[in-house]
Amino acid sequence: MTRRDVAAVLLVDVTSLRGVGVAKRARTDAHLSYRASDPWAVRLAVHTDAGWVGWSFARSLLADGLNGRAGEGDVTVFPHRHGEPFVHVILSSPTGTASLRFDRAGVEAFLDRADKAVPEGTEASHVDWTRELDLLAGGGPR
Repeated sequence: MTRRDVAAVLLVDVTSLRGVGVAKRARTDAHLSYRASDPWAVRLAVHTDAGWVGWSFARSLLADGLNGRAGEGDVTVFPHRHGEPFVHVILSSPTGTASLRFDRAGVEAFLDRADKAVPEGTEASHVDWTRELDLLAGGGPR
C-alpha cells in the first residue's frame, strides 16, 4: 500500500449468505480497501468458512448508499431503515447472495479517508493513462 491507499477492517453482520459456506447469520471480519491508483473503485473482502470472498465496486456507489438506495444488479447499498446507524451492502452472484450490515460510522470514516487520499472529482488525475493504454493495446505494464 502507498501512503495514499486506504484500508479498514470492520466487523460485519452477515444476515444471509448462500453458496459460499457460511451459516445464515454470522459476525465476521470485512476488509474495505481503496487504492489511489484505481481511484473509482473500492474493494470489499469478507471472511467466510470457505476463505475470503472479494468484490470490487464503485466508491460512489458506497457513498451514495449511505443516504438512499444505490446500485442495480450485483451490488446494492442502502441505509438501515428507521435511521439506525447501519448501512447494508447486498452482493449477488450466480453462486450466492450476501446481505451485509455494517456500522455506518466505520463506512463513513473509510470513505472520508479515501476522499482525503483522492478527492471526489479528481480521480482522473490519479490514473497512469499511458500504462492503461498499454494494457488495452496488449503491451503489458511498463
